[in-house]
Amino acid sequence: MKKNLRADGFSQWSRYWAGGALTSLPQDFAGNYDGEVAAFWHERFAETSPSSQLLDLCTGNGPIALLAAEWAEQHAHRLDITAVDAARPRPDRVSGLSSSQRALLQTIRFMGATPVESLPFEDESFDLVCSQYGIEYCDLQAAAVQVARVLRPGGVLAIVSHEADSAMMQTMRDELAAYDALEQSRLLKLMRSWGRGQLGDREFARAGQQALRALQAGRDAASRSPLVQQVGQAVAGLLQLPPAMMRQQADAVAQYADQLRAGRARLDDMLKVNRRIAEDPAWHAPFERAGLVPRFARALVYAGEHLMGRSLVWDKPA
Repeated sequence: MKKNLRADGFSQWSRYWAGGALTSLPQDFAGNYDGEVAAFWHERFAETSPSSQLLDLCTGNGPIALLAAEWAEQHAHRLDITAVDAARPRPDRVSGLSSSQRALLQTIRFMGATPVESLPFEDESFDLVCSQYGIEYCDLQAAAVQVARVLRPGGVLAIVSHEADSAMMQTMRDELAAYDALEQSRLLKLMRSWGRGQLGDREFARAGQQALRALQAGRDAASRSPLVQQVGQAVAGLLQLPPAMMRQQADAVAQYADQLRAGRARLDDMLKVNRRIAEDPAWHAPFERAGLVPRFARALVYAGEHLMGRSLVWDKPA
């Protein structure tokens, strides 16, 4: 597989985690992962011995690390948890957590700006290495060598990866069409230019109204999507303000446009990795070449009907 899909940096993901989301699928999970997803991880945690060392790769704001901490507390089973990400996690900003969950997050050692391809840990440091919707974005040749190096003999690598035929793929395609509709209307470009002072108020108002009319005239599903409707309503409300009040919102509009651009960049990342998985079903072979022994690879189905991805487990020979 080619090198890291996010060679242009991780700012879009750092921005996302700073926004307070716990998972990368907040529209599907009100809190943390549950159901069959949580059950898969609970099985892995139950295989560890007391006082095991756990490493969560591409952790984001730590949903899998938090699942591990919660499971360990419930079972009086000590786990020393380290969570790393090439972006900059902000677990302190996660919203909607209970006080006990916040306390557990503080027991996890988070390390940002830490790519999987160059892990800063001693050889044979961890008993269990985890990753959900993350490691497949990496340079897998380098990542596999690093994972095999830091795993102790008898240790386990467990991941939940994207799956090209998952229900999430259709959701992502629909979202991409919505972003394309916004770009084609020029609304996002107008928002960025005006918010940064590169476009005058009158020109923005005139061009913005034209862009809104173009979106409203669209008859495809993308033009009626929640994302397009949300952005359109925000701009329509802005243009109804008195000029002085509208000008006061310029910085907020620029920030909103940047958030939308980052959202599109994250979506592009996810679609690219899914396409590569579809094109190369043996994408995970570097882990076997690094000396890990496959235990199983299974479809992960949520609520008995939604394909969430694929669960894969490898063992490092003792």
